[in-house]
Amino acid sequence: MTIPKILSLDLETSGLGFNSDIISIAVAANFNGNESSLVKSWLVTGGDLFSKPSPIPVVVDELACLIDQADVVALHNAAFDLSFLFGKGLLLPNRVKGKVFDTLSTARMTGPRESVSLDNLCSFYKLGTDRWRAMKKARGNLSHLSVASVLEYNELDAINTLRLAEILWQESVTIYGTDFTLHESDYCRLMAEVRVRGKHLDREAIQTYEERLLRERRRILKYILFPLRIEGPNDRVGLIKYLKRMGFFDFSMTEKGSVSVGKDQLDDIIEKLEAVGTRQTVMVCRAVQRVRHSEKILNTYIVPLVEEHADAQDTIHPSFCVGGTVTYRLSSSNPNGQNMPRELAYVLWTPYLSADYSQAELRLAAAYAQEPTLAQAFANGLDVHLDTAKRMFGEARAKEMRKTAKNINFLALYGGGAKTLSERYGVPIENAREFLRLHRQVYPPLYQASRLAQTTWQERGYVKLVSSKRIYATKDDLLRGYKAFNNIIQGGVGELVKEAMLALDAQGIPMIGQVHDAIEFPLDVDREAIRRVMENVLPDAIATRTIPPIQMKVDFDVKGTKSRG
Repeated sequence: MTIPKILSLDLETSGLGFNSDIISIAVAANFNGNESSLVKSWLVTGGDLFSKPSPIPVVVDELACLIDQADVVALHNAAFDLSFLFGKGLLLPNRVKGKVFDTLSTARMTGPRESVSLDNLCSFYKLGTDRWRAMKKARGNLSHLSVASVLEYNELDAINTLRLAEILWQESVTIYGTDFTLHESDYCRLMAEVRVRGKHLDREAIQTYEERLLRERRRILKYILFPLRIEGPNDRVGLIKYLKRMGFFDFSMTEKGSVSVGKDQLDDIIEKLEAVGTRQTVMVCRAVQRVRHSEKILNTYIVPLVEEHADAQDTIHPSFCVGGTVTYRLSSSNPNGQNMPRELAYVLWTPYLSADYSQAELRLAAAYAQEPTLAQAFANGLDVHLDTAKRMFGEARAKEMRKTAKNINFLALYGGGAKTLSERYGVPIENAREFLRLHRQVYPPLYQASRLAQTTWQERGYVKLVSSKRIYATKDDLLRGYKAFNNIIQGGVGELVKEAMLALDAQGIPMIGQVHDAIEFPLDVDREAIRRVMENVLPDAIATRTIPPIQMKVDFDVKGTKSRG
């Protein structure tokens, strides 16, 4: 197999946040067929008595010239490095469009990996030197290293990325082909552009919201907690004494024998108090919960966003990792945009458009399992969970049992059993077994598909997603075969979102974020163009496995500070 001209590229940055500086850039290449015929680095910021940064125009021109000579540009965690190059104006996205090869996501695609970090992958393939590994351990203190040491380390990273890329390229092309391999990595280029674009904070709305939370906190402390000798939401001793005074003694205990009133334990206490109708005590416990929640919102989300992550234009630029999860679901950090409370979607940001796949997991599961009852419910526009409740419990009990039916619908995708249903949702174990039996009677193909996925994963060692990309099973995964079907569905929805984003990008439609099954856009975009792409992204070969066929559905919502005031 002919290996293309690969140019590997690596950056050293002063931090992980988007506001960090690029310290240096290094490249390595095999243009002449040698192991590493070219190694070059540039100091971008910093310097000492013996060296100074390369002029930016020189870096831009020399880097562009080398990239133009390459067939493939290899990076490890490409979305991260490219976002800095694009954001600092050192590289235009079109220069690498269709050329990017991400060794991190490709490693996930080509074998069962316990880790996809550069050093662990190099160890697996017996690449790299002891000196490089020793320098890698000191990576966190680059500011204390000499310029020569930083550049040497950067160049070694580029060389090892090149050698790793040559191996992974052959593995991926053998399994998937050249076009598929480059298409997958081009998603990294797109997510780097999405990071650069970012989402805009609304400072005025945030200040108003923050003041409201603080006023509410003061009122709860002054009028509810302090009079009861509870000094604050985290006054464990004061809360326990109050509950005992009110006649409550049924506490959960820690392993060390102490009374616990953490979040889960307080939920349990409230449930027990509600059962006996102790309304005042319930109100006090909910007040504690509310203040705890407000403090978490402020200290975990709002303050870091405003003080640490916002740039000079009040824009947030999360770092997106493609291929960082087993199912290829996108993850983000600095800040983690995938893990923010729903309520903040309407109070933090200037208005934007969110296009969210409706019940994507159940729709894809119905297609995979060839489940005709679910397919018909979707085609008829029914409330699928209510329809499930009717089929399981009858018309008369359907409304009261809808939530239970919804929980079991998703439990069937996650591979959970009666024990999980009982523990997670407080259903008596005998009822849980009966509920699952009824659900299997309603949707037998779902359970057949789950068993087939488990068998395939354990016997073949991988399962295929809707895109034909593989999810490999590690040794630990083989012991948890019940997760196979969930991986197919979770990963499959992630693939649909990815394909939709790449198709929208090809049409020139800008995106500013992605959260789970939703793609985020500026307000002034063509909604119908977005709908056409997103609702038709499921391949016909999958959609037509059921009669009627499965149709993906997109819900639009304007988020941001539209609800302010």
